Formats: sequence, C-alpha cells, structure tokens
Amino acid sequence: MWTRWIIAAIAVGCLAVGLSAFGQTAAAKEPVEIADLFKTHPKNRFALWIDLINRISKDRKVTIAEIGVWEGAFAVRVLKECPNVEKYYLVDPWRHLADWRKPGNVTNEKFDRIFEETMKKLDFAKDRIEVLRGTTLEVVDQIRDGELDLVYIDGDHTARGIVIDLIKLYPKVKVNGVIGGDDYVNDIFHHGRKRYDPTMVKPVVNGFVAAHSIESFFHNASQFAFFK
Repeated sequence: MWTRWIIAAIAVGCLAVGLSAFGQTAAAKEPVEIADLFKTHPKNRFALWIDLINRISKDRKVTIAEIGVWEGAFAVRVLKECPNVEKYYLVDPWRHLADWRKPGNVTNEKFDRIFEETMKKLDFAKDRIEVLRGTTLEVVDQIRDGELDLVYIDGDHTARGIVIDLIKLYPKVKVNGVIGGDDYVNDIFHHGRKRYDPTMVKPVVNGFVAAHSIESFFHNASQFAFFK
C-alpha cells in the first residue's frame, strides 16, 4: 500500500515539474515578442500596451487591473481595442490624500467630478469593469491571488507608493502574468524638487526585479514590464 502511495507521490511530483517546464516553454516566446514591442513603440504607451495585451490575449480571455485610473484615458483605449479583456479592475481612491505630494492630488470636489466623468466614458464597458475606489492597501484584497493576467501600475509614484503597489499586487498576478507600469523615468524630480516628492518608480522597480531574480524585464524611457 505504502509503495503505491510513494509511486503516486513521485508521479505527481514529476508531473508538477513537467507542467512547470511546459509553462515556461509555452511562455518563452512571449517575452521575445514583448521585447520587440518596447522597440516598436518607444514613445506611444497606448500603442505599446494595446499591442502587448492583444498579444497575451490572442487566444484567451484575460483579467487586468489598472492602478491609478485618473480620467480613464488608458482604460478607455484598452477596453475599446482589446476585445479579449473580460474583466478590468479600476483601482483609484479618487480623493485627496493628505500625505501624497504629487500634481494629481487635487481637491475632493474635483476628484468627484473626475470620477463621474470617467464613469460616463466607461459606460460602454460597464459589464467588463469593476470599480475599486480606494488606495491599493484599502482595496487590493478584493482581487483574488493569481487572478490577474496583467496589472498596469500608474498610481502613487513615491517610494512608499510603488513599494506598496509591487508587494501587494505581485501575488494577485498569475504565474507568467505581466506586471508593468508608467513613469519609469531617469529624472526622479521631473515634477520639481520643492513642491513634490520624487518619482521613485525606476529605482524601486529595478530593486524589485533584482530581488526576485526576474530575467524577463523590459523597458523604454517611460514604461516597464516584467513576467512573473
């Protein structure tokens, strides 16, 4: 009896290793294609991400989360031009944050107007979107672990903010899923030194990628992406 269990356990272990290897082989071509997109679209982030999403969803439905929606321009383009996006999480507090020193931190009244206008723009895709109005820490647990095929991070670009986004969202992404985002820039003071906190996306992302020994990492002058 025990011999059968041991043989079964070995078989399951071998199958798991085999499936893991198969997953890596099946995904091997995607990083090469994604790298090409970063060369093809060095400045147009909409074209880059629309092409990328359509590549990874060419034969399946996908679930995406956008962190930092603002006025919805990115979401509108993706939902109109990526037909296999089945579910799209919109994560944004749309409220004034006392401890966030960035240009987009407007008054609550203006945020409410922006939120209403954004919802109107996205009404055409109301059956595909889920609004999570709050910070990443407040709402991330409403996304299941391993649920996301892709997350696009364009929210709180301070050191604290990008660290929170990467750490809290990484478990929400499937194996071989994509984590990417905006403002991967050299100039951390591109919003000015005195009024605003520095944009720490590039150094924090570089550290995160190094800590996780991630090899499939791509970027241009403003965008980044890596496979989990």
